[in-house]
Amino acid sequence: MSDNLILLLYLLLLSGFILLLNLVENGMIRQPLLLKYREWYPLAIQFFLGGLFSSYVVFYFQSAALTKNWLFLLILVLLLVSNEFLEKRLTNLYLQMTLFFLASFSFFIFFVPVVSGYMNYFVFLLSGLIGLLSVAGMLFLLFKKFGILQRTQVGRSLVLICGIFLLINLFYFLNWIPPVPLSMKSAGIYQAIDWGIKSAAAEKAATAATLTKHM
Repeated sequence: MSDNLILLLYLLLLSGFILLLNLVENGMIRQPLLLKYREWYPLAIQFFLGGLFSSYVVFYFQSAALTKNWLFLLILVLLLVSNEFLEKRLTNLYLQMTLFFLASFSFFIFFVPVVSGYMNYFVFLLSGLIGLLSVAGMLFLLFKKFGILQRTQVGRSLVLICGIFLLINLFYFLNWIPPVPLSMKSAGIYQAIDWGIKSAAAEKAATAATLTKHM
């Protein structure tokens, strides 16, 4: 859980620096100290994206069946590698929102099951909606509160993010996502996720049998 909390902190810091970068780029910040380090904000975004995507590659690779899940892993690897060359492009709003949504969705589809103790399509859908709301909340702040986005920019961003959301849901139904702990759905590993009374009872029975055998 501590690793998950660190990743959550990375996600929060990522969102903060995206907001900060957009406010600085649009002249909404006057504080000399914040303006002094404006050139570091894309680097900070790049750093946190790299930390998140590298962790996702490790987590998902550990639970992946490469014959089925290679495409999703390949996408994560490509995001990780391409992030190294995106510093000068990270001022682009659509790229920011796309990468932030992918980082959020990839995090919540294993964080929400770990916290809730359940995994099914409803939980997967909830995880995606949390990611969507994260992006929508950021767009709302930039559009309504700070007034630095046009309505068309918000609309295009949401259309793009919703398209990615639907694509990831398609990956889920095609079993192309090797999540942690989505793979536990059929692997029979119950230590981290409780799939119900029957699975818990099965684990207890197996544990009792093992203890009896060694007594």
